[in-house]
Amino acid sequence: MTPVVMVDKAHLLDRKMLVKVRFLLNFKLDAQSPMAIIMVGQSEI
Repeated sequence: MTPVVMVDKAHLLDRKMLVKVRFLLNFKLDAQSPMAIIMVGQSEI
């Protein structure tokens, strides 16, 4: 099973938080996908 995290109002996240989210997804990137993230918000993302 792959956990799915859904972030509502993701357009309100600052750059620092988006970098932290990127690091979460970078775990063993070439071997496995630890989770899926769906970011919902305005089109600025």
